[in-house]
Amino acid sequence: MPRSVHLSTHLVVVPLEDRAGEMARVTRCLTRAGIDLEGFCVGDSGARFLLHDLPRAASALEAGGFRPRFAEVAALHIDHRPGELARLCEELADAGVNIEQGFGLAVGGEGRIYISVDDLRRAGPVIAARTDVIVVHQGLRRI
Repeated sequence: MPRSVHLSTHLVVVPLEDRAGEMARVTRCLTRAGIDLEGFCVGDSGARFLLHDLPRAASALEAGGFRPRFAEVAALHIDHRPGELARLCEELADAGVNIEQGFGLAVGGEGRIYISVDDLRRAGPVIAARTDVIVVHQGLRRI
């Protein structure tokens, strides 16, 4: 039987300038605060970090002069085979849910997808069908 949990994974988006040393500066800031990262990606708009300790990360980044944005994300497991991501996106769209942000990674036979959506109440059944938890949430928060 599924268990009930609150989402506790956060996506932290940190705008960075496109120059050498920016990733070192932001990761050093998080390291000094003792933040354990679950994942990251970097692109032309900056860096995105997955983490659990949002209050400490927010304090550290703001004290370091960064202007981070935050979103709570759901972690989903999907099979690593053609069409699984499309099926997930279609199921969410059929439920009237917009994916605001997301990224994923496949290792072995399993994919792990992290998404932030505009309506978690509607997304709940789709998310619950792809995890071993029932999502309990009081609304997406932006700090």
